Amino acid sequence: MSLNVNKVGLEKLAHVLLCDVLHKDVLYSGEMHNWKKVVEADFSDNNLKEIDEAVKLLPNIECLVLNNNKISALNNLTSLPHLIRLCLASNRFVEAEDLHTKLGQIVHIDLSQNNISSLRGFSKLYSLESLDLTSNQVLDTPEITHLCTLPCLENLILMGNPVAIIVDYRVKVLEHFGNRAGEICLDNEKPSQKELDTVAVLQAIRIVKEGRTPTFGPDAPLFPYNS
Repeated sequence: MSLNVNKVGLEKLAHVLLCDVLHKDVLYSGEMHNWKKVVEADFSDNNLKEIDEAVKLLPNIECLVLNNNKISALNNLTSLPHLIRLCLASNRFVEAEDLHTKLGQIVHIDLSQNNISSLRGFSKLYSLESLDLTSNQVLDTPEITHLCTLPCLENLILMGNPVAIIVDYRVKVLEHFGNRAGEICLDNEKPSQKELDTVAVLQAIRIVKEGRTPTFGPDAPLFPYNS
């Protein structure tokens, strides 16, 4: 079941999720007010400034869409064990710190059209498969080191960030993923063989500079960035 509340000037989730409760208090609302059948909810294009406690009344939610609001922080999401997709495009995020303490087994995050510059907060989201950071403020490729150890990450979108105008941007980003470079779909485009070959050469040069001997072969076409 889906719940859609859009373009109504909504300022608090409680105004909808506790619409029949006089004092709009989640603590005293009781389980009878849970929206147990809702697995998808879209509250886009409203005036929400926070994710208030009422979101806990969606215990089985899998996809939560809050695009085009005024939200600047993640709150009250740890009690949503089934949440795998979170969309917060066009909000007011300038940082995303320690997200692993605020989200469970999240698989997809859309934080496009915000003002995030540091990727450190994503570094322990080990279930993350897809991350959309279109049009944020990521400045340079070293920020990618915070993502390169995420074992499930396959889709990364950084277009519209300052980093995307750097010379050889794609190769420099892919290099950070080491032997997983071929698995990364960057900006909706899989790496070309030429890009992968360039990545392999750059990694070989780095290894030589570190005083080690690179090994080329069918089983090790690329080298782990952190090896």
